[in-house]
Amino acid sequence: MIDPEIERQFADCQELLVLWREFHDFFSMAVKGEGITHDKEAEFLELKSQIAMLHDSFMDALTKDQNIGQEVLGIVSRSITLKHLNRQSVADIKKMEIEWHESYLLLNDTIGLLDEKRTELAGLSASQVRAGKAAGAARQHMNNILFSTYTKVAVVLVILAGAGIFVPWQSFASTPALVTPYRMGMLVVRMIAKDTPWGSIIATDADRLSSSAGSWPGSTQPFEEKRGADKASAINALARRAPELQASLDKSIEFREETIKNTAMGQEGEATVHTFRFPDVDTASSAESAASPLAKEMGQGVMSYQYKRNHNVLSIMGSNNSGFLNAVKVNIYDKKSNN
Repeated sequence: MIDPEIERQFADCQELLVLWREFHDFFSMAVKGEGITHDKEAEFLELKSQIAMLHDSFMDALTKDQNIGQEVLGIVSRSITLKHLNRQSVADIKKMEIEWHESYLLLNDTIGLLDEKRTELAGLSASQVRAGKAAGAARQHMNNILFSTYTKVAVVLVILAGAGIFVPWQSFASTPALVTPYRMGMLVVRMIAKDTPWGSIIATDADRLSSSAGSWPGSTQPFEEKRGADKASAINALARRAPELQASLDKSIEFREETIKNTAMGQEGEATVHTFRFPDVDTASSAESAASPLAKEMGQGVMSYQYKRNHNVLSIMGSNNSGFLNAVKVNIYDKKSNN
């Protein structure tokens, strides 16, 4: 019997192992300060993106040492560029070497365990495998239902509704003190209606990795919101690169402009983030498609763009420093947000 999920994890982990060895080659090259070119920096950024995409599958396959597995992303996050690695202290380099080795061994062990599972499944019938998976899934599902914090929030809401107390649910989304219970409730709601739109932009902020100093990387500053930002001017600027985007962004019902900076010596960078909330997921998805021309490279000295959609919220990032922009996309938005 072949289990598609086990096969997917096995293939992804094998691919991740190859990429993780390649990452170490780049790491060693950076430490030595040899062959660091613009092309190599671009290859390194692409390699980090591929590792980030396969990491979830690796974590899903782990039954122990999740903290070590998480070190893979930790190392990738701290490795902003090859030049940045070259400037690290001896102690930091040694620490990363140890963490890389630990995660490499765990990845090898995981591949071995997955291969053993494949061998065991080969001797079982389809019905036996389905019965075993169903029993385990049922137990896990029941535990999740009984003990989930989200369920507790839902129960409170049901009790209030039963008592005739009206709860202004969507107003929770734009009230900072209530955003956390709002997000918990949204996870419950999306069990039934997965395309339920967010009620505010701030409700999605927890879906991007914190940019505050110390959490990612170097001297990156927290996001800074621009008060009184002009939505029309932002849309016009973006539409010059992607004309079809104008009509889509005009349909947005909430807008925010922010900047994010890194001030570390040799790693300086600044990006502007325009975030648009749409009335529904379909409208946001159309805007995301219209934004695709923004991501085309236009050469040095020209503004580069990246974008990320989180249900009905679309974030468009722009910077004159394409390396820093890619790092923002990979390290902050790709790691946590989900469409």
